[in-house]
Amino acid sequence: MQNTLLEQGHGPPPGGDAGTVEDRILAREADYWDRFARTRGLRYEPATLRSSVLTSTLCGAADAAEAVATIGRVPLLAGIRGDPDRRLAVASWLHELHPPDTGDGVGAAYWAGLTPDRLGEHLVAVDLAADRPDLAGTLLADASPGQAVQALTVLMRARAHQPRAAGEVHRLVRAHPGLLGAAALVVARQVDDPSVLLDAVADVAPHLTVDHVRLLVSVPPERSLILDGLAVKITNRAVDLFRECAVADPDAFLPNLATSLNNLSLRLADLGRREEALAAEQGRDAILRNVNRRDNAPRGDAGTASARRLTTWRDRLRDRRRRCG
Repeated sequence: MQNTLLEQGHGPPPGGDAGTVEDRILAREADYWDRFARTRGLRYEPATLRSSVLTSTLCGAADAAEAVATIGRVPLLAGIRGDPDRRLAVASWLHELHPPDTGDGVGAAYWAGLTPDRLGEHLVAVDLAADRPDLAGTLLADASPGQAVQALTVLMRARAHQPRAAGEVHRLVRAHPGLLGAAALVVARQVDDPSVLLDAVADVAPHLTVDHVRLLVSVPPERSLILDGLAVKITNRAVDLFRECAVADPDAFLPNLATSLNNLSLRLADLGRREEALAAEQGRDAILRNVNRRDNAPRGDAGTASARRLTTWRDRLRDRRRRCG
């Protein structure tokens, strides 16, 4: 029935109330949410139940423990944040309300969120834009990588019929550039037009911290001219950060700096920027020569251990360079 109504478009029925088809379906859903919650001993305001359904749709949850933790981030449920039993009751209600399609049980989620997808996407996009523009950032503040990918996937799908969702993508990546930036690079490979995601990451690239960079570079590279260009921006930022850190603590950060220079050289070469690629490669080689000098210098026990770590890293980098040609 819901799918049929959604396929008919957005016009109000004769004699009916104004609003989209999705809004009218959600009004009926809200009545059901309340009735079902009461059968489970849950008595919350309609806005709280709606926010809980939005959370399950936006974030997802891999298992009961993640679901309980996620419920603790719902602002309208702040009163039960310190009560894991009551959070579990809400999570269980959502699990029963929208059970996952478990299939063969492999990789099954704890809850499915509101279906059909278009209805869930409408709920997420409308409520985040109109009522709580900071809600998504709050829900995702301590989210898992899987939840971050889920959130951006939902918002990117919603963009097809809710253009305001694009603004939410930008806000999320700005608020959480490490976690959501890495998720954006993952989701960018799964959508037809990733420009919103890539623009958001490019905007935050100059402001990334060391922790942010480590998250973003952990995403396996995907070969395309657009993604290679963005990877150069991220890797340039990594080089700047690790060069600064290596001044204070060379043993800890020289490996990061040289690896970043190596990655930068490869990325620049892929883009045909040969002179810049050569400069990055020369910077990497200068670090390797410095490690070689330290190998041959007399040192105490601590210096020997430090040099051993750097030498091991140097050998690994050389192996990687040979594999990359």
